[in-house]
Amino acid sequence: MIKRLIFDVDGTLICGVNFINSVSETLKKLGVYSEDNVKAFLDGIKTYEQSYDNYNVIDYTIHMGNTINTTFSENFIPTLFSELKTCIPPRNPKLIDTIKRLSQNYEMVLLTNYFAESQLNRLNNMGIGEYFIECYGEHSIKPNREAYLKACGNNRPSECVMIGDDVFLDIRRAKEEGLNTIFVNSRGIDIKSDIGITVSSVEEISENIISELSEKDVFVECYGEDSINPNKEAYIEACGSNRPSECVMIGEDVFIDTRRANPEGLNTIFLNSRSIDIKPDIGIIVDPVKEISGSIISEPYEEDDER
Repeated sequence: MIKRLIFDVDGTLICGVNFINSVSETLKKLGVYSEDNVKAFLDGIKTYEQSYDNYNVIDYTIHMGNTINTTFSENFIPTLFSELKTCIPPRNPKLIDTIKRLSQNYEMVLLTNYFAESQLNRLNNMGIGEYFIECYGEHSIKPNREAYLKACGNNRPSECVMIGDDVFLDIRRAKEEGLNTIFVNSRGIDIKSDIGITVSSVEEISENIISELSEKDVFVECYGEDSINPNKEAYIEACGSNRPSECVMIGEDVFIDTRRANPEGLNTIFLNSRSIDIKPDIGIIVDPVKEISGSIISEPYEEDDER
């Protein structure tokens, strides 16, 4: 089940803006404005992440000063953040309604490669900042593994959806870490069919679209490649962080799926898909899978409690 939506900011929630005016006004207030400095500053924004894997005031101030051959004072960050507040599109009632509606059903957080204070300032001015409970990415930026896993909070990656406009940072890397994804194709680029669910704007995202991801991700893990049954390790690994007595092995092989699983402490349900004659001590039997219900699964647990 999907529990948390993780949003990128620029190009996803904030679209159709450029930073030229904000940068120009910042440099003017700091007394270092020129068209060349504006261009160099904008280039510096792009190159910062080539040298650093997080955003902190000291490194960013030094880096951006070096891009225009100057030394910024401590007023640099407050001045820049103040100008960036207005680097947003006009208020969009449909976007506000979408974010508000989604926040009623899911945890909503941000994962953005920039300072949280600045990004939240902008989203607050757009009327949507209040719906996000946390902002990640300042201390560990995408594509670092830590960034995605921290953004999941206490949820499993399979219970989260990364929503963004960057094919590599927001989609492919997120998928590699086990997250579901929705690609926001706000720039209308040509994409490959394997990108998964795609929308042209956040406003198109609905509970129905998110439910498609829940249906696709019924299984959170696949075991058996590194250690096959009937090896003891295969059964224990498949239990994950659970005790064997808290797990049920469901399969159609009497030896591998039932008789070998029982000694390792697992409950079992034998799927008699081939309608073979079996001994009565095999335990719970079904045919086919659709016969499995919550009440059937509870039987092994009741027996375990009695023991």
